[in-house]
Amino acid sequence: IDGQLMTALITVRADDVTIAELTLRGADSHSILLRADRGTIYRVSFVNVDGAAVKADSTIASADDAVVACSRFSQSAAMQVASCTAIGVFGQGVRGWKVLANRFDRFRCDNATNDRSIFFTRRSRDAFIARNIIRDSYIGIQLGFAEFPEPEDRSYADEPACAQDSHVDFMGGTVCNNFVFRSGEFPPVDSGIALWQSCDVTVAHNTIVTPTGVDSFAAIGWRYANTSNVEILNNLATGALLSRQDAVANEHDNQTISDPEGSFVNLAEGDLHLRPGASIERGNPVPECLD
Repeated sequence: IDGQLMTALITVRADDVTIAELTLRGADSHSILLRADRGTIYRVSFVNVDGAAVKADSTIASADDAVVACSRFSQSAAMQVASCTAIGVFGQGVRGWKVLANRFDRFRCDNATNDRSIFFTRRSRDAFIARNIIRDSYIGIQLGFAEFPEPEDRSYADEPACAQDSHVDFMGGTVCNNFVFRSGEFPPVDSGIALWQSCDVTVAHNTIVTPTGVDSFAAIGWRYANTSNVEILNNLATGALLSRQDAVANEHDNQTISDPEGSFVNLAEGDLHLRPGASIERGNPVPECLD
């Protein structure tokens, strides 16, 4: 299906719908808009999006417990330098999403500060994000965004303790076993994984690599004072793990890779499996992150 950058493509209004084995090209605004619960998106190829490839907004309709898996997100060379916005998976006020084993390959536009591969905000919660490969995104994975409350923010009957007395923009969830790679072809870049006004989040067993000389803000960054109960552990990175604006996280067993060119199977293609002999073998397993 080709929207020729003139129209949105698919809107889902019924629960328990699966979209699979499609190529969706040239969407304006969105390729798939979920307005129902328990949607599944499986082995879909998203090409050339000006907006969001997969989008849901709880102010319009409930879209909880979605699964986005084994799909590919890419922009053509022309779109990579176009004036557009590219967000791969974009959830606003959603709960219980799983984003698994997708590839985001140079999914970006020229005004890259708007671009994220995976982005949850407006008090989304309980996302599980694992085994994704992200190449050349301005921010790879972002949980939370707004420093202050917005009128459209979602509320929950079972608010977690960390969100009861202060504004947080994302709560709960796990980010693990993802590869985030920057080739250096599109500098500068911000964070591989970003947590802004987020709480009760575990970030574990991820590999974030930026080649030497590329302008990158942080491998993993957490921001704003209400960020709390965040565990950042067992990650491999070439860049900084960085707190901003009074954010707090517990960091342990993270490792810095000083020789990225010699440590990974195929750095140029973003295959960040460690070469034989480069194994770190440190840190403690996180049960929810075991394949």
